[in-house]
Amino acid sequence: MQTTKRILLTGGTGFIGSHIAAKLIQLGYKIYFLTRSNGKFHAEDRILRAVSPLTTLPRDQYKVLEGDLSSPLKFDIPEPIDEIWNCAGALSFKEEDRLETFATNVMGVEHLLEFTDRNSIKCMQHVSTRYVHGKRNGLIKEDELNCGQTFFNPYEESKMAAEELISKWSSDTGGKAFVYRPSVVVGNSKTGFTSSFSGYYTCARGFVVLKKLIESEFSKGVTGIYSGDGIAVKNGILHLPICFPALPDTPIDILPVDIVVKAITDIAQKDISGVFHITNANLVSCRQFMEMSMDILGIEGVQLKPLADKNVSPVIQRLNEQIDQTAQYYKPYTLYGADGPVCDQTNTRAVLGRSISYNISRKFLETVLGYALRVSFRG
Repeated sequence: MQTTKRILLTGGTGFIGSHIAAKLIQLGYKIYFLTRSNGKFHAEDRILRAVSPLTTLPRDQYKVLEGDLSSPLKFDIPEPIDEIWNCAGALSFKEEDRLETFATNVMGVEHLLEFTDRNSIKCMQHVSTRYVHGKRNGLIKEDELNCGQTFFNPYEESKMAAEELISKWSSDTGGKAFVYRPSVVVGNSKTGFTSSFSGYYTCARGFVVLKKLIESEFSKGVTGIYSGDGIAVKNGILHLPICFPALPDTPIDILPVDIVVKAITDIAQKDISGVFHITNANLVSCRQFMEMSMDILGIEGVQLKPLADKNVSPVIQRLNEQIDQTAQYYKPYTLYGADGPVCDQTNTRAVLGRSISYNISRKFLETVLGYALRVSFRG
């Protein structure tokens, strides 16, 4: 009698994928990791570097297969596989990266589904994103697919296309499809640990760099360029009267990785397939979120506005442009205002018996940003 699930897992070197892999190892699953070597490390070294800090990897519980999702999967596995866990994803929002994004996020799913058919695998666990609906306001239901919406970037578009492929596969074959749509995911709620510093961290790092630059110039007495602009450093606090592109009442949906992974693996063990929003029912406004973040970073005076004021000095204009450039790929998500999209959790609540809700407090952000600052935003 089979007692241990055998799975093929992609994306094990990534942020969410490595944490899911660690949890599945702890649950006793046997994992076949599909990953590729890179210029610095062989495939197995990459898996060990990503997963070993999170849990012990017993030698008899895993095997690393060299492979790339952008190509058909030609290898054979010496024993039956029960489930595919697709945690891989190209994360770039850039239009110039569209081909690479679709190669991983869409063609990769096509190749995995071909593999399931060839090997009679009837269960697909797929990590998507809550941002598959493009420009949308109001309530987003879990079972909605493409409604002719406008996408903000190729990443969103590719993740929706992948979901559509998986939905069709499930309908055509009768296979079980679990699709998880996590919100913005940041470091561990207790330690702040993360191996990825995109999104929220990119913006925070932009402010940290500005603060260090300005503090350095003040310490050297080079303050003339800031004369009359209201920029000042006092008791370790930088007064920085610039703009961040956002509307204050935009709801921010963010969760720590350990909460996300627990919800996903709890749902997977219930064995009730569907689409699940792994989102935060306890949203915080962009104003509250920025105030807490800036306070932790030792910065005050930043205003939230859709567009920076034009009637400002060249120095303030240059600083506004720097922050706007840092936030360029995230502006669509901070400019919704109070009627920004909110994710329904009907399926999630039905399976878990509860909503996913986490308090985004100052203490939590201190933990998250504190870790990032200690490691200088390096994974």
